[in-house]
Amino acid sequence: MNFRRIEWIFLLAFVVLDIFLGFMFVQTSSKSTQTTGDTATTIIREMRADNISFKNPDTSEGRVTILRAVTRVVSNNC
Repeated sequence: MNFRRIEWIFLLAFVVLDIFLGFMFVQTSSKSTQTTGDTATTIIREMRADNISFKNPDTSEGRVTILRAVTRVVSNNC
């Protein structure tokens, strides 16, 4: 086999691989966009089927102090 023939075989193999991977990517992307709208209800149904109970989350807004700092003046008078 000469170098040109090997070069064409590799080129053809990579083109076929790229087409296959592109097809798989498009197929996977279309499946993920179709199921995103129904995901929350599916999870809730699965939780109920597994007898997992939960309360509805509180929607009211409130203020909570997360971090409180005290300012101190430090002097270097020894």
